[in-house]
Order: sequence, then C-alpha cells, then structure tokens
Amino acid sequence: MSLRIHVAPGSMQEAIEHAKGEYGRRFSLPGFRRGKVPRALLERHLDMDRLREEATERVIHESYEVAIESAGITTLTAARIEDIAHQEDDSLVFRAVLSVKPEIRLGPYQGLRLEQPAIEVTAEEVETEITRLRERHAEYQPVTEGAIEAGDVVIVDYDLTLEGKRNEEGSARGYPLTVGSDRLFPELNEALVARRSARRER
Repeated sequence: MSLRIHVAPGSMQEAIEHAKGEYGRRFSLPGFRRGKVPRALLERHLDMDRLREEATERVIHESYEVAIESAGITTLTAARIEDIAHQEDDSLVFRAVLSVKPEIRLGPYQGLRLEQPAIEVTAEEVETEITRLRERHAEYQPVTEGAIEAGDVVIVDYDLTLEGKRNEEGSARGYPLTVGSDRLFPELNEALVARRSARRER
C-alpha cells in the first residue's frame, strides 16, 4: 500500500527556522557566549543544504504520522519514503510505501464438528513408560558385593594420553558410566562386566 502525502506551503520554512533555532542554542563564536551569537552572524556559518535536509526529514516524519493517524491505518513496518519533491510554492510532496495490518474476517465457524480419534494404549506401552519413569527417579546406593552387570552405574576415573603425556581436556574424574549402554567407552563397558564394583539398587 502507498500514500501520496502533500505538505502545505509554509511547513518547510517553519521546519528550517526551527532547525536554525536548535543550531543557534548550541553554536558559539569567539567573543560570544554559547547560544548568544547574533542571527545574521549565525546564518553566515550555517550549512544551509544540510539544514534543509534535516528540515525535510522532520516535515516528512511529522506529516506521515498525521496522515496514517487520520486514515486510521495500522502499519506493520516502517514506511519506505519515495519520490520526495519540493514544489515551487514551497510545499512538499512525497510517497510513503507501507505494509498495512490486514483485516481478518472470520468465515462461518458455528456448527463445526470435530471428531477426536480414540487413542488406544497397550499394556506393553504402559509398562515401558513405568520402566522409564522408574529409571529416571532411581536412587543409587553404593554396593560392595556382587559382580558388575549390564545396567549398573560405575564411577570411573580415566586419563587420555597422547604420545605418553596426559591430556587434561580428554581426562576426567568421577565419570558415571552405565554399563552396557555407554557409547563413549564401548570397550570399557565390556571390560567392566564381571568385575566387582558398586551396583545400583532401587
């Protein structure tokens, strides 16, 4: 969607005068206090091209806000300003390209029926879920008797050596290894079975 906005004559001049006043409050010259430089002397030091650009930006912003509010438009993004033209009568014309929030209209919805398919849960699925929950909330107690079996959790310290030197990043202390399901150390899984260590009790 686009809006062609026409700014009435006089608005640009007002914006330029406003910009001059803003600069005047910050401007200083030797022999004058800041903000007290005479207007004629101030204008000799102003960059009028830059001043006109700032005035144009101000007028465009203010007139755009007034236009969309008057039209009752709700925008989704910032507008893209195009085709800025200063007219001979000191008016300003530009085009604003914008994204407008779409109007949503509901179709007929009363009387719609929805069928909820029945979900069948097997005894095997129930048992699997119970086992999973039991595993999640299991408490581990140290055991000093019996052989290590698959499913037991053992705490191991291991060192990684490269060319005979211990690698700090690849070594660990107190690593919890679940025998039979640990994928990081498959050989260690097999080597631990039948050795004496802590076993898990529920």
